[in-house]
Amino acid sequence: MGSEVSAVAVRHLSENDDGDGSSGGDEWRRCRVFETEAIAIARAKHPNVVHLLAYYYAPDERLLIYEYIPNVSLYAALHGADPEF
Repeated sequence: MGSEVSAVAVRHLSENDDGDGSSGGDEWRRCRVFETEAIAIARAKHPNVVHLLAYYYAPDERLLIYEYIPNVSLYAALHGADPEF
């Protein structure tokens, strides 16, 4: 695989992040919708987008696991250093 990741960022999605407006319903369908959307996010390749490394689905919890980017300026994250002003 690619380079090793030493830290990750985890986003916990709430029920409000479901996207289809349903609070119950067919759990299998909800899982498939989440999986399809997570795969689409993971396929996005752009230098300004943090890579999705993994996802997790359970009826009571949904997680997206991204590569961690330290708290630096956007310029530094994209180019390696802040310009001197």
